[in-house]
Amino acid sequence: MSRRTTCNVDTLLILVTDNPLSLHSARRIQAVTEDLESRIGRKFLVTNMLRPERTERISRDLAELASSGLEPLCDLPYEEWLEAVVTEGKPLLPFDGSPLLVCLDKIISETGGRHGTA
Repeated sequence: MSRRTTCNVDTLLILVTDNPLSLHSARRIQAVTEDLESRIGRKFLVTNMLRPERTERISRDLAELASSGLEPLCDLPYEEWLEAVVTEGKPLLPFDGSPLLVCLDKIISETGGRHGTA
Protein backbone atom coordinates (compact mmCIF):
# COMPACT_ATOMS: atom_id res chain seq x y z
CA MET A 1 0.00 0.00 0.00
CA SER A 2 1.22 3.42 -0.87
CA ARG A 3 -0.05 6.74 -2.11
CA ARG A 4 0.68 5.54 -5.65
CA THR A 5 -1.25 2.29 -5.45
CA THR A 6 -4.11 3.20 -3.14
CA CYS A 7 -6.59 5.66 -4.60
CA ASN A 8 -10.15 6.10 -3.45
CA VAL A 9 -10.75 2.77 -1.75
CA ASP A 10 -14.34 2.55 -0.50
CA THR A 11 -13.81 -0.27 1.97
CA LEU A 12 -10.78 -2.04 3.38
CA LEU A 13 -11.19 -5.35 5.18
CA ILE A 14 -8.33 -6.30 7.48
CA LEU A 15 -8.51 -9.95 8.52
CA VAL A 16 -6.67 -11.10 11.62
CA THR A 17 -6.08 -14.42 13.27
CA ASP A 18 -4.76 -15.03 16.77
CA ASN A 19 -1.25 -15.30 15.34
CA PRO A 20 1.02 -12.51 16.69
CA LEU A 21 2.33 -11.88 13.16
CA SER A 22 -1.21 -11.34 11.91
CA LEU A 23 -1.93 -8.84 14.70
CA HIS A 24 1.36 -7.03 14.02
CA SER A 25 0.51 -6.86 10.31
CA ALA A 26 -2.91 -5.39 11.10
CA ARG A 27 -1.26 -2.66 13.20
CA ARG A 28 1.14 -1.87 10.33
CA ILE A 29 -1.70 -1.75 7.80
CA GLN A 30 -3.62 0.62 10.07
CA ALA A 31 -0.55 2.87 10.40
CA VAL A 32 0.03 2.93 6.64
CA THR A 33 -3.63 3.68 5.93
CA GLU A 34 -3.57 6.57 8.41
CA ASP A 35 -0.82 8.13 6.28
CA LEU A 36 -3.11 7.87 3.26
CA GLU A 37 -5.55 10.25 4.94
CA SER A 38 -8.98 10.20 3.31
CA ARG A 39 -8.16 7.90 0.40
CA ILE A 40 -9.79 4.99 2.22
CA GLY A 41 -13.45 5.18 3.19
CA ARG A 42 -14.27 2.62 5.86
CA LYS A 43 -11.84 0.22 7.46
CA PHE A 44 -13.16 -2.96 9.01
CA LEU A 45 -11.55 -5.52 11.27
CA VAL A 46 -12.63 -9.11 10.66
CA THR A 47 -11.36 -11.89 12.88
CA ASN A 48 -10.73 -15.15 11.11
CA MET A 49 -11.02 -18.61 12.64
CA LEU A 50 -10.41 -17.65 16.26
CA ARG A 51 -10.91 -20.64 18.45
CA PRO A 52 -12.95 -19.79 21.56
CA GLU A 53 -10.14 -20.79 23.91
CA ARG A 54 -7.82 -18.23 22.27
CA THR A 55 -10.21 -15.27 22.03
CA GLU A 56 -9.59 -14.04 25.57
CA ARG A 57 -5.83 -14.10 25.00
CA ILE A 58 -6.01 -11.57 22.17
CA SER A 59 -8.96 -9.47 23.32
CA ARG A 60 -6.65 -6.61 24.34
CA ASP A 61 -5.03 -6.61 20.89
CA LEU A 62 -8.44 -6.55 19.20
CA ALA A 63 -9.61 -3.68 21.43
CA GLU A 64 -6.45 -1.74 20.58
CA LEU A 65 -7.03 -2.24 16.86
CA ALA A 66 -10.67 -1.16 17.24
CA SER A 67 -9.68 1.99 19.13
CA SER A 68 -7.22 2.87 16.36
CA GLY A 69 -10.04 3.34 13.88
CA LEU A 70 -10.78 -0.16 12.60
CA GLU A 71 -14.48 -0.99 12.90
CA PRO A 72 -14.95 -4.54 14.24
CA LEU A 73 -17.26 -6.17 11.73
CA CYS A 74 -17.58 -9.87 12.51
CA ASP A 75 -15.79 -13.11 13.24
CA LEU A 76 -15.32 -15.68 10.51
CA PRO A 77 -15.55 -18.63 12.88
CA TYR A 78 -13.55 -21.80 12.79
CA GLU A 79 -15.81 -24.44 11.29
CA GLU A 80 -14.52 -28.01 11.01
CA TRP A 81 -16.95 -28.85 8.22
CA LEU A 82 -15.67 -25.99 6.05
CA GLU A 83 -12.36 -27.63 5.20
CA ALA A 84 -14.12 -30.72 3.87
CA VAL A 85 -16.66 -28.69 1.91
CA VAL A 86 -13.96 -26.54 0.28
CA THR A 87 -11.70 -29.53 -0.43
CA GLU A 88 -14.58 -31.39 -2.09
CA GLY A 89 -15.66 -28.31 -4.04
CA LYS A 90 -19.17 -28.33 -2.61
CA PRO A 91 -21.28 -25.15 -2.40
CA LEU A 92 -21.84 -23.41 0.92
CA LEU A 93 -25.56 -22.92 0.28
CA PRO A 94 -26.73 -26.02 2.21
CA PHE A 95 -25.19 -24.47 5.33
CA ASP A 96 -27.43 -21.38 5.24
CA GLY A 97 -27.72 -19.85 8.70
CA SER A 98 -24.34 -21.09 9.90
CA PRO A 99 -22.26 -18.50 11.81
CA LEU A 100 -19.83 -18.42 8.88
CA LEU A 101 -22.48 -17.50 6.33
CA VAL A 102 -24.05 -14.98 8.73
CA CYS A 103 -20.66 -13.25 8.93
CA LEU A 104 -20.19 -13.34 5.16
CA ASP A 105 -23.66 -11.84 4.68
CA LYS A 106 -22.76 -9.08 7.14
CA ILE A 107 -19.56 -8.31 5.24
CA ILE A 108 -21.50 -8.11 1.99
CA SER A 109 -24.24 -5.90 3.41
CA GLU A 110 -21.85 -3.54 5.23
CA THR A 111 -19.53 -3.13 2.26
CA GLY A 112 -22.26 -2.84 -0.36
CA GLY A 113 -21.06 -5.90 -2.22
CA ARG A 114 -24.42 -7.35 -3.18
CA HIS A 115 -26.46 -4.19 -3.80
CA GLY A 116 -23.95 -1.57 -4.94
CA THR A 117 -21.60 0.58 -2.92
CA ALA A 118 -22.07 1.29 0.77
